[in-house]
Amino acid sequence: MNKAGVVAIVAGVGLCVAIAKWGGPITMGIQESQMMREAAKRDEQTMEMIRIEVEETNKRMPMKLNDALRAEKAIAGPGKKIEYVYTLAKDRSYYFSAEELKATFSTTQTNAICSSDINVDIIRRGAEMKFSYYYNDGNLAFSYSINSIKACAGIDEKIEMRDLIQGAKRLDSKAEAELKEKVAEVNKGMPYEIGDGITVLTAMDAGSRVLMVMALADAETQKSPKQIEAYQNKINDFVCNKLRLKFKSVKGMDFRSMLYNNAGHSLMVLATDPEKDCAS
Repeated sequence: MNKAGVVAIVAGVGLCVAIAKWGGPITMGIQESQMMREAAKRDEQTMEMIRIEVEETNKRMPMKLNDALRAEKAIAGPGKKIEYVYTLAKDRSYYFSAEELKATFSTTQTNAICSSDINVDIIRRGAEMKFSYYYNDGNLAFSYSINSIKACAGIDEKIEMRDLIQGAKRLDSKAEAELKEKVAEVNKGMPYEIGDGITVLTAMDAGSRVLMVMALADAETQKSPKQIEAYQNKINDFVCNKLRLKFKSVKGMDFRSMLYNNAGHSLMVLATDPEKDCAS
């Protein structure tokens, strides 16, 4: 074999080796490109979820949670981040130290956030939920973030939004606008102390259904059937004798009350149907 033939064979082997070496990166490059596209699409979906969450939250803001605490607004971004802003409405001397408040609020807030399937999904997507509390003079008291699903470890109870809205009827645009307006009026009077240690914090609309978030005064997680019945009666009384007067008509409407203990753990969801549960 002449020198040219040997060179040709070596060149051929070299070309095969080069093709073999490049074949991996080319395939990997395609896979990486596809993964990047999928990641970008997922990030877009996450950003849209954040946008909707912030938009819906701000429809109810500002919200007086109690005499000492007011929820001001939600802020989207930068990136995959939601910031919730609160004001400590009383003078600093009224409160425990910022460190003590942070320890208490962060535990309660984490329990509440991790009890929501929507919030958990947002966190799983790599988003950060930040909570900032300011004194009434505008200075930051403290802040903390939930940015890992590990924060939800051991918190098993979930309130599934799809379960809350299942069975609710869709409204036409006019009826929906009217209901949103009425719910906004109801929220202006929040919080309501309705007895048995129940505080109604906020209401929101979901089709023909009104969802209400309520806090209990104690930290117990187990409730007896008798206690649950007492809660149901107290909530029915509130809906039937006070809340339904805010609406032009409750025909076809119903209410769902989400009860949390004072540690932020979701306990139960109770239903009230005005047409069945309210005396004529």
